[in-house]
Amino acid sequence: MSSPFGAASMKYMFLVCFILSDMCSMLQIDFESKPFVTIWNAPSEKCLRSFRVDIDLSAFDIVVNTGGAFEGDNMVIFYELGLYPYIDDDGNFVNGGLPQVR
Repeated sequence: MSSPFGAASMKYMFLVCFILSDMCSMLQIDFESKPFVTIWNAPSEKCLRSFRVDIDLSAFDIVVNTGGAFEGDNMVIFYELGLYPYIDDDGNFVNGGLPQVR
């Protein structure tokens, strides 16, 4: 049975899953003792710098990067790791668009 995504896409998906699983193993979060983990990845250091508002999320047991940084020791989100399909603001299909809406 052939994949509708193609062999090359499946190789990339495997690579992404492998990288993400490796990154998750490096996190300093004890997932075994916490069945649900809330992760905050907003640049909240800007609140302190721009508005002098310190957002302390530790009281809610929310995982954040040190200093509230957007990229840090607990998490980093890669927005342009590869060529992701999407539809731009003008309705143009980029990198094949989204197959769900065709």
